[in-house]
Amino acid sequence: MKNKLTLALRSLFSRNGRNLLRMALLNRSVVPLFRLQSSLSRSFLPGPTMICIEPTNRCNLNCQMCVRRYWDPAANPLGDMSFEFFARHILGHLKPYQIVNLQCVGESLISKDFLPMLRACKEVGCVTTFTTNGVVLKRYADAVVDLGADEVCISIDGIETLKKLRKVDIGRIFEGIDAVNAAKRRQGKKSPLLAVNCVVTRDNLPELPELVDLLGEKAVSRLTLIHLIAYDTELIGQSVIPIHTEAEKVFATVRERAKKQGIELLEPPPPGARFKCRQPLRSLFINWNGDVRPCCMSTLNEEGALLVGNVSETPIPALWNSNYMHQLRRALERERELPAICGDCPIRRCDMKAHLHLFSPASGGADGPAPQ
Repeated sequence: MKNKLTLALRSLFSRNGRNLLRMALLNRSVVPLFRLQSSLSRSFLPGPTMICIEPTNRCNLNCQMCVRRYWDPAANPLGDMSFEFFARHILGHLKPYQIVNLQCVGESLISKDFLPMLRACKEVGCVTTFTTNGVVLKRYADAVVDLGADEVCISIDGIETLKKLRKVDIGRIFEGIDAVNAAKRRQGKKSPLLAVNCVVTRDNLPELPELVDLLGEKAVSRLTLIHLIAYDTELIGQSVIPIHTEAEKVFATVRERAKKQGIELLEPPPPGARFKCRQPLRSLFINWNGDVRPCCMSTLNEEGALLVGNVSETPIPALWNSNYMHQLRRALERERELPAICGDCPIRRCDMKAHLHLFSPASGGADGPAPQ
């Protein structure tokens, strides 16, 4: 018993153990890193707790509920961040234990510089994660484990429904998850942790309990259920917000299954819920071309989108503590003089109006190639 306890403590206080513990605490918001009220009294803040970096905004899929399908392609040209650009303008500003999410919009694994970026982040000591659709995860599983990724989050929106939404079979995604688990066993590693994001729709709602059981078999540690954001009128009828009573019955079953499987479950908020937006206090989002955004809802070029600057012109610390960011933080705290895009934001409240983000029908889209 004593030997087991000693090994457990050594694992916890190793670099990898500290990184995983830090990620768990931050995801659960157990440990506030600074108090909002005091931080707003001064123009300077420590660096962001999390930085999201976009290796590419290209994708190998064209999912029905993805914003890429509806954005203005002229305003959002496709491109990749080169490792040279990343090393010159971003890498030197990253800090040990800082969370780096190597994804904003797009499928990071199809970027040729994704793995070098992952390696560089881990050499700094960052807690590094990324989100993927899982289509090519099997191909890169060994490298992702070897380079020390702390978490891989896979988007899985149902079982049979996945074919309708993403035009891919869930079996192919599970092959990628199996490959990661196999690589962890071969290399004797505990990480990366496996997590799943699921956009809840009326079509996939009945499949969620079974999905939880399948994820339990794949050693997935966390499942996050997310309300659909309707970028097109055809998607409005798929939201479960108007049928919350019915959805809650399914969520109750999902809770029981998740507890039985040992999966941490993060549920979508109920209709009418309101929140303070903390993103500009702890996060930065960097597009493939170096544009810096203060929140996840402003990562596109569209009317009203928030743009702080560009890392090729201004260093990250200066952007983080710029007057623009300071004024935005004060506006969010006071709930006055908010940018228009913040008014109906799904991060700040849960209702159909906030989850309606329609694009012009003329916007077109960005069709992904057939999965390879």
